[in-house]
Amino acid sequence: MHFGQLDIPDAISSALKAGNIVIFVGAGVSKPRPSDLPMFEKLAEMIASGTGMKREDSDTEKEPIDRFLGRLAKGGVKVKQLSRGILVGEHTRPNSLHGGLIRLFHEVAHIRIVTTNFDQHLTTELAAAHQDQVAVYSAPALPVGSDFNGLVYLHGSAARDAERCVLTDEDFGRAYL
Repeated sequence: MHFGQLDIPDAISSALKAGNIVIFVGAGVSKPRPSDLPMFEKLAEMIASGTGMKREDSDTEKEPIDRFLGRLAKGGVKVKQLSRGILVGEHTRPNSLHGGLIRLFHEVAHIRIVTTNFDQHLTTELAAAHQDQVAVYSAPALPVGSDFNGLVYLHGSAARDAERCVLTDEDFGRAYL
């Protein structure tokens, strides 16, 4: 099956048609214009801007981003509010990748997307294509993994409730332990 310039293998095309596929979407989909959103490392830098705090370096590795964001939060930085300001608003809109992912699915009942993104661009494209006929889940209220249809914001949604987003090391600990 051809999707634009992309040649999708027959096995994947068949799984899509049968509703037996889940697409996992990361931050890279929201990087191109007009979305123009940062990847996780750049997001952390933007949140830390003006605080004087930087990621720690050792001889072998840089401080994990979630730990750095946790340090910022413990230092009084409003990490989640600042992330919302960066990820949500008139300055960012869905790009062609968001719409393309939605159009991959031939039937509304077969849409199964899990995203680690915090922005609402996939929701915007779903609503435009299917007038809110698709269930949208946002952490911490997630569907059973083996039996769902719709869109899952695995780490939460900055537009819905930024305070519930999984950004810091403490958030990841609560979410996954």
